[in-house]
Amino acid sequence: MTDALVLVLVVMGIVNGARAHPVQFAVARLTERATGRVSVSLEYSGSEDEPTGGRLTVSRCRDVGAREEERTPLGSSTRWQMDCGPRGLDGAELRLVGARGVQLLVDLRRRDGSALRQLVTEDEPRFVIPPRGAAETSVLGRYVALGVEHILLGIDHLLFVLCLLLLHRTTAGSTWDRARRLTATITAFTAGHSVTLALATLGVVDVPSAPVEAVIALSIVLLAAEVARNAGDGRATIARRRPWVVAGSFGLLHGLGFAGALSEVGLPEGDVPLALLGFNVGVEIGQLAFVACALVAGAIAGRIVPSPRAGERAARGVAYATGAIAVHWCIERVTAFWA
Repeated sequence: MTDALVLVLVVMGIVNGARAHPVQFAVARLTERATGRVSVSLEYSGSEDEPTGGRLTVSRCRDVGAREEERTPLGSSTRWQMDCGPRGLDGAELRLVGARGVQLLVDLRRRDGSALRQLVTEDEPRFVIPPRGAAETSVLGRYVALGVEHILLGIDHLLFVLCLLLLHRTTAGSTWDRARRLTATITAFTAGHSVTLALATLGVVDVPSAPVEAVIALSIVLLAAEVARNAGDGRATIARRRPWVVAGSFGLLHGLGFAGALSEVGLPEGDVPLALLGFNVGVEIGQLAFVACALVAGAIAGRIVPSPRAGERAARGVAYATGAIAVHWCIERVTAFWA
């Protein structure tokens, strides 16, 4: 218990620097005119104190007139005109310069009425605009990658999945029984967040993001507290008897959180079902990769320190640390209601 309390104090000392979703999202809308002129609108999320520093450049194009900038507590927007000559944007290189943790969705409207969308990130900051009529980059592939990246950067979602794994570790039964229950639990969590992600993205459900994020943090607190309890205390709680019910219920909340992030990026018109499927598949791929890594790490740790009591102490310590972080998030997100 003493070791766990020390760990909690250390975590609380450093948790002020932790953020659940460090990625900022931006949208660049380019509308091509028949005269070679291009109207540009660049909008990104982020507070006035945390600018992204990203700058959009397009080769072969020059600015025409002054740029109109507007900054609000919720983000900023910049609008300007470019002259790209008779070829327009065909073959031009679009580049995101000086970006820090930015994901930019480029929404291009061609002069012939066609549309093109591309995701530009800090790791892949450049994009060569193909000639009109060329095949677009696969929508499915782009949104699968976006889903994988989102779940792997979503620390709160990963901590919830980690608590689900630890909960099964402290549950009595054979290895086969625990594996079967874990599979059912992870499947229920996936089904839960898939349903609400689709409903919220399609506009069937509209829930404010602030309370959703606060309750997501609370779900981690509750699950971490369940893991921290002694497995042999005789309490047959619903989380231990039917963990898939708890995972599926909280999965509905986490799906609303996924939908909030996806709404900031946007969905391509005409390819909404495909993009939604890709994002969901990407989230699941990232989630399964995390589960696999956690199970491998647990197996290696079990071989290094085979003592069951040592394993229980380690699981309880992780639960206390996870709960401390989630409590901080919960307080931070609730107080943000009145910020």
